[in-house]
Amino acid sequence: MLTKKKTHIWLVVSTVIFWSLLIAMVVLADPENIADFPVEGMFLVPAFLVFICLFLLFRIISLSVAGGMVWSVCGLIFLYLRLMGIRGWWNGALLLGIAVCGQIYLVLQKQGVENRE
Repeated sequence: MLTKKKTHIWLVVSTVIFWSLLIAMVVLADPENIADFPVEGMFLVPAFLVFICLFLLFRIISLSVAGGMVWSVCGLIFLYLRLMGIRGWWNGALLLGIAVCGQIYLVLQKQGVENRE
């Protein structure tokens, strides 16, 4: 019986490509032009690139798609709160707590532990 070894080289390569695209956009693009591209003042193109970069990075770190999704959504919400001017360590701490609870829930769900009453 042969077992297939999983290689994650495509994940690492795509992560490097998207991070280089994000860095190129930050260095080369004008923020006033990018801010209003699809919807006025929403920064959707940079937000999409940041989300993809964070998702791929956290997917490598947590080794799960759902874990990467939880951490990247919380990171994107934090960046949008900073963009809207809602600053403070309290928001970051609350989002970090949500992300940690989400990750714990995903790990427990993967192990098959459920709360049965």
